[in-house]
Amino acid sequence: MKKRIVLLISGGLLAAGLVTGCSHSTPEEKAARIVDEIQEELNLQDDQLVKLNALKYHMLELRKTHKATKEKTHKELRALLDQPVLDQAAVLAKINEKTAMVNKKAPKVVALLGDFYDSLNDSQRAEVSEKVDKFSKRHKRWQHD
Repeated sequence: MKKRIVLLISGGLLAAGLVTGCSHSTPEEKAARIVDEIQEELNLQDDQLVKLNALKYHMLELRKTHKATKEKTHKELRALLDQPVLDQAAVLAKINEKTAMVNKKAPKVVALLGDFYDSLNDSQRAEVSEKVDKFSKRHKRWQHD
């Protein structure tokens, strides 16, 4: 169970890191920087780096797909919000559409993340776990219960 939680959190952090960033660099540059940092922190072997790069390239492709539909989705939602009465069925349909897309694409992301994570040795996994704990504690202040 703990391994699964760490895997999911690590995947979320990696995905967030690959998709977002704070500097004015391209998504590809951000992803490369994150991979470099992970490689350095975990002292990855060549086969592990190949698996991490496979995840990186897949996440970049997902980003492109999301970006291609983002403007259309925002226009549709904006049109719904401009109506005097909110069409709740249309909003729910849009949410269901996006949820279905995530559900369709999630297995590949999880499989790539699993391939990478499963290739890590015990000390690398412990380092990942430590980083996740540190990240969670640092960002706990933003959680509201």
